[in-house]
Amino acid sequence: MFSALSIRARLWLAIGLFAAALLAMFVSVAVRADRLEREAAAVDERLERVGGAVDRWANLTEVNMQRVLASVLGDDPAVAEHFAPVIKDTSARISELQKAVQELAVTDVEKAQLAKVAAARKAYIDQREAMAALRSKGDVVAAQAQLKERVIPAISAYQAEQRALVELEASLAVPQREALQQARQASLVFAGITLLLVLGGMVVGGALLVRSIVRPLREVSEVSRRIGEGDLTQYCCVR
Repeated sequence: MFSALSIRARLWLAIGLFAAALLAMFVSVAVRADRLEREAAAVDERLERVGGAVDRWANLTEVNMQRVLASVLGDDPAVAEHFAPVIKDTSARISELQKAVQELAVTDVEKAQLAKVAAARKAYIDQREAMAALRSKGDVVAAQAQLKERVIPAISAYQAEQRALVELEASLAVPQREALQQARQASLVFAGITLLLVLGGMVVGGALLVRSIVRPLREVSEVSRRIGEGDLTQYCCVR
């Protein structure tokens, strides 16, 4: 079928095939690159949202703890009365951040660590409320004892679990980014192999095209030579 085409048709067909191959290669590479970029952006966005929420959570927790200490250690009951609604409001904001982080958690290890943080937070809040109850009754000595013996250890355990969560999120970011980098490198390797295949196809196709053009020319030259020698029985088909 190919040999039945004219030389002009063969040339245009070869050009079209090579152009289509190059276009297919570039489109494939572009699609892969776009997919990887979108995946990288999604990973970075999630890590940024989780990291930001955890940082705000830790900062609000630290501020609330200082308010609790001021409420209990201060001699003026007005201090505790002033901070009580503020502490409650901040606790509500912390609960919202905790819920947001839990919704962003995607791995089992994240969910497990979040459960530990939640348990430590609950233990701290329970001890804090017990201390506040003693303080509201005017039993300052018992409230301060509760602070030293129960609340501060609960605070330390709570903060330790928060730090563990921050470290966990940081450690999870490393393999995710490494996986994306490996995917990018694989995409470059794919592009290189595809380009080599296209170039190889161009070389092979060019050789076949030249052969398909040169062979008829040789036949015409041979027929012309024989006719020149007086052999008028020769003929050739010109397309």
